[in-house]
Amino acid sequence: MRAPARNNPEFSVVALLIISVIASGCAASGPDYSTLASAVVQPAPTGVATEPGSDESSILETVASAESGTLPSVALAWANDQNGNSGLVTIVGEEGQDTRVCRTFVASRQSYDGVSQFTGEACRNRRGASWFLNSIETRE
Repeated sequence: MRAPARNNPEFSVVALLIISVIASGCAASGPDYSTLASAVVQPAPTGVATEPGSDESSILETVASAESGTLPSVALAWANDQNGNSGLVTIVGEEGQDTRVCRTFVASRQSYDGVSQFTGEACRNRRGASWFLNSIETRE
């Protein structure tokens, strides 16, 4: 038996038919990505996790709401409506520019356990849309 020649019209038609069947099978099988929602890219979480309704979250909101250049002598009040704790936050430093700003602070907390003091740092995310708590530590 003789092998078909490549310039043979029957060979070309059969080869074209096989290629079109394989190509259509590949296109028809596989996941349909057209129904997926657009991906939302967010930065990886960094720093200290702040649960909604926590004291850390209330302190972070107060630090974030301070006007740029707030003097260290200005104490900002914070309150947690969830547990009744409250205190003061003093911004002691601000570094950075534009959307990438970090503020160091000293905070107090009055709770049923007594009074506690903290030091920490809060920073804006890279897009400048929100703040995260980079660190918070109890002062002794």
